[in-house]
Amino acid sequence: MDMINATLGPLLIGTLIATFLSGMNALQTILYFRLYPEDTIRIKALSRILDAIDTAFTWVTMWWFFIENFGRMPEIKPEQKLRIYIFLRRL
Repeated sequence: MDMINATLGPLLIGTLIATFLSGMNALQTILYFRLYPEDTIRIKALSRILDAIDTAFTWVTMWWFFIENFGRMPEIKPEQKLRIYIFLRRL
């Protein structure tokens, strides 16, 4: 149980904080839409879509850890999933 508390606990807390910050980014995007009406819709949408994709990838990773591999902690090989996640975040 200590392994779960030491590894997945901070990962979950970090994901919750990142999701909260994503919500704050959504608020800034709404303000951006209202304050800069002369910008094209393509630029406006890009700012929100990229953040939404990042948040979705984060929660897909959490689903894999907490739902798909529930109770199988020794079998989880997070390196594979995290490598893909880190690669996609760098794009």
